[in-house]
Amino acid sequence: MGQNSNMNEFPGDATLPELSFGPENIYETNPDLWKNRCYLPHFDAGEIVQFISMRLYDAVPRHLIDFWKEQLQWPEGAVDPETVIKLTRLIDKYADAGYGHCFFRQPEISQLVESSLLFNDNRAYRLLGWTVMPNHIHFMIILLQNSSLPKTIRALKSYIAHQANKILNRTGEFWQREYYDRYIRSWSHFIYARNYILNNPQKIGYTKKYTQVIALD
Repeated sequence: MGQNSNMNEFPGDATLPELSFGPENIYETNPDLWKNRCYLPHFDAGEIVQFISMRLYDAVPRHLIDFWKEQLQWPEGAVDPETVIKLTRLIDKYADAGYGHCFFRQPEISQLVESSLLFNDNRAYRLLGWTVMPNHIHFMIILLQNSSLPKTIRALKSYIAHQANKILNRTGEFWQREYYDRYIRSWSHFIYARNYILNNPQKIGYTKKYTQVIALD
């Protein structure tokens, strides 16, 4: 890898791995891989690039999510990905406004998130980038062979919640129950997601101290 020109690119010898993308029509061709849990469907796609979002429990009130679902005429059964994207954009816009306790404004909690993501790099996944926002995080990964996305996310959320609650001297709910996963469909989609991670803090005037993306060269 060449010399990093961006202070928010991975340092050292982190290199961009070979990337595998999901096909455009993966919803139709692989319906058995979609799992509906709570208000979002999840796609257990194996070793392809995935964009993940996790939010604090009070980042977006549940009654707002229910209202948006009603507006989108959310079906009872399977939900097509484009409808999920519309809902997620509404959730992201609200979360970016910085509502709730915003525990990640505390450097010790943001550092905990970073170290937890990095600990699992090359254990459960290849980590391609992350950003820690005041009340949510985004990160991009490639699951390693035999890794399960639900189990990986569950373990990550559990550890961070337990350790963060100890630091904050509190108990109770920490994360929103649901997480969002979006499989990456192409190189251009990967660049879009990478830039989203890189630019999300700047968009709301927040620090980029806890933002890193893998270099492209």
